[in-house]
Amino acid sequence: MTSMRGGVRVLGWLERPAKWIAAMAGAAAVYALWKLK
Repeated sequence: MTSMRGGVRVLGWLERPAKWIAAMAGAAAVYALWKLK
């Protein structure tokens, strides 16, 4: 039951490309800052 609900939540998250872009941009920024140190 929980896994099924989690799957629905993941699908809903995947349907929002803005969150993907924000997550990727944040990850890239953190990686760049870590790489520059």
